[in-house]
Amino acid sequence: MVSSLVSKRRPSRSIASIIAVVCIAVLVVVLALAVGGCGKASIVGKWQDPSDNSITEFKADGTVVATDLQGVQATYKDEGGKVTVSVAGTVALTFTYKLKGDTLVVTDSSTNESTTLTRIK
Repeated sequence: MVSSLVSKRRPSRSIASIIAVVCIAVLVVVLALAVGGCGKASIVGKWQDPSDNSITEFKADGTVVATDLQGVQATYKDEGGKVTVSVAGTVALTFTYKLKGDTLVVTDSSTNESTTLTRIK
């Protein structure tokens, strides 16, 4: 009789253990994603140049839309601190950047001129 009671309880402990392990695994994954996302800044989003109110939007799909491009389709490649903008497959502009919070400072690689942009939320 005792052995039948013990064998009936073991599945319950096994199920509880499995549930606990699954919950811990899910928690670890969620925390890893949250911490990983916090450490990587991104230029994706809309940015405004306060000097002339022009707007540039870097989209997650690699396209860039800017008021000064006047509807021309452009793409960009972000190499972590360096961006190359191409129009119709031809490199049009290369710049370096520094991103801190909602401020993006871009420096034209050919002229060494810097422009400070502010993220539009």
